[in-house]
Amino acid sequence: MPTGRLPAELAAPSQTAHVAANEVFGTPLTETEKDQLVREGITWWRRYGLSMRPVVGTWAEFQAYFDRMLTEELEHNATTRWAMSAVDQ
Repeated sequence: MPTGRLPAELAAPSQTAHVAANEVFGTPLTETEKDQLVREGITWWRRYGLSMRPVVGTWAEFQAYFDRMLTEELEHNATTRWAMSAVDQ
């Protein structure tokens, strides 16, 4: 099993959508399954030969990163409000 951290920039769109789709339309993923999703992303990140510096290692770390981006980094405007309305549903 690869070790390392998944770059949060890469994780955000695909992993968040995958988890949300399962919560809405299927069986919600367990924390273990969410961590597995992160580990699978790490595998792909490595295959592309990208730096391992900007990555997160667990689903909990990804959530903390994502929450920080939402509260501290994203500009509050019509576009981000629209995008976040989709995440909140």
